[in-house]
Amino acid sequence: MGARLRAIREVLGLTQEEVAEVAGVGLTTISGWEGGRNKIDLVKLAKLADSLGFTTDWIARGDLGGLRFDLAQKLQQKLRRDLATPTVRRGRPPGQPAPGDEPPLVRDAESDPPPRPGRTLHEPPPLASPRRATRSV
Repeated sequence: MGARLRAIREVLGLTQEEVAEVAGVGLTTISGWEGGRNKIDLVKLAKLADSLGFTTDWIARGDLGGLRFDLAQKLQQKLRRDLATPTVRRGRPPGQPAPGDEPPLVRDAESDPPPRPGRTLHEPPPLASPRRATRSV
């Protein structure tokens, strides 16, 4: 939904600030909607759709049927261009450890202490010192 909101905003030639002003929300909210970090409020979406001249069906399902013909054509052209250009992502791929985070292949027995086994949640913590049962006579 966020990608379709971004596409319609760019086709209409609007900035995120202008869309935020029309929707009555902050710039970070629009950015979160477009980035997929936040869910789009349906009341705000309906207000945007009425104000900017698109349908909620386009945002929710990608249905171009209710849009103006010229707007639908521009959206199709933009989507084709976006599919033709590869997406460049910053950072390292998911699951790849950061440099320096890799465990050593060989452990130096003299300088590194042996790894401690992890505790599970149901085990009681180890006692500091064993207690002796004393009898009083």
